[in-house]
Amino acid sequence: MLHRLRHLVGALPAAVYTCDAEGRITEYNEAAAALCACSADVTGMRAVSLDLIRDWGLEVHNLDGTPR
Repeated sequence: MLHRLRHLVGALPAAVYTCDAEGRITEYNEAAAALCACSADVTGMRAVSLDLIRDWGLEVHNLDGTPR
């Protein structure tokens, strides 16, 4: 199941990344890497603050789909 989910997220044209409870990046797709112009593996790096994400007009959701 996890492999299928990773494949699906990887194929999306939209930027998608996930973080752990401390805000470190756990997964991301190529569109997310292109959005932030990342040329190296960013897994484990701290993502930007939720405030900055909201300033960009993006939405943040919990795993159950509820807004964060």
